[in-house]
Amino acid sequence: MGNDWWTLGGNFQSQPESVVWGRNRKRISVLGVSSGNNNGSGGGKIVAKTYRNGTWESAWLDMNATTNSPVTACFIPWRTGVTDYVDPFARGSSGGSGGGGEQGLLMTTKLFTEEDANFKNMPGYPTRYVDKWDTQNLGGILGSSVAVACRTRESGIMQDLIMYQRGTRSVAHTQRREPNSQFITWKDLGGAFSGEPVIAATSQSDKDPRIDFFGTGQDRKIYHFGWSKSANYSPPLESISETNVRFQSVPAVMVTTPGGARLDILAVGTDDRLKHRAYINNQWADGDDENNGWEDLGVLANSAPYVVELPLSASSRYTLGVFVLGKDNHVLFATWEVSASASWKNISKFKSIGGAGVLTERWMDSEP
Repeated sequence: MGNDWWTLGGNFQSQPESVVWGRNRKRISVLGVSSGNNNGSGGGKIVAKTYRNGTWESAWLDMNATTNSPVTACFIPWRTGVTDYVDPFARGSSGGSGGGGEQGLLMTTKLFTEEDANFKNMPGYPTRYVDKWDTQNLGGILGSSVAVACRTRESGIMQDLIMYQRGTRSVAHTQRREPNSQFITWKDLGGAFSGEPVIAATSQSDKDPRIDFFGTGQDRKIYHFGWSKSANYSPPLESISETNVRFQSVPAVMVTTPGGARLDILAVGTDDRLKHRAYINNQWADGDDENNGWEDLGVLANSAPYVVELPLSASSRYTLGVFVLGKDNHVLFATWEVSASASWKNISKFKSIGGAGVLTERWMDSEP
């Protein structure tokens, strides 16, 4: 195919979700929503494919559910007496065991690895075992995909979940708690949003866990709130876009210091330029005067940004990889070494890694 890109097959109507998991974290599973018949998976079917032992599986696994939202997922690490697994989440309906893809229900299941001997007698072994889908009836209010923050479970909180409500598109937050995997009542925090919500598990402290939400409003401003066990909703929902700065993409967020003392946020402005802002010790850092707090990274973008943590070598510093689709539809890539400075002026030059003619313009779609 050229440019060292290769296809995993299938036809899809959503952005993919990927999870690194397994007891030694050497497994990658990709989940998506199919848009056509592929290995028996009809349109709207949730499917998965896994990379392990240096190769991708040949077929997409039908996860026996349909949806019209992107799939999100949460890795639950192994602990004594409990195998590791992945919790996928999607939007479903009351029709059928896996839902019919409408907004009424929140669906979740478990995706197990075949490495655990406890599951050798389950259907589908030795590939993987997909548990039955459980549903929570939200009365038709689920108007987006669900952003999920994973927990270690020692805090008693399994996951934090955030959605946009149907109709109003206001943001709402809930938690799934031990010991019975029950959801608490959804908290409506207001606003009116476009696209999909973004969440960061800022602190994994068992005593005082914290999450932060970011989303693009219908007014093209980016909004934020934080929640912690000690401070509840602090800060409450607030705009972090100043008077002359507007955005056309959903943001990308990365926790860049242990304990969550720093967050770095990237998003594409309505001027098509990629911008950055840092949140350090609960304060927004100053950026360019021209952008009223936001720092222009000097690249034109045709998609929302995507940020990953890069593997560390013995001599390297903590480094992030930044991906964005350029105006010529090439995928652009740059790296940034985490430093004490609030600025990203030491970010490497963005370079093309190909992809033109391979990826569509809807890859990491910039429209929120």
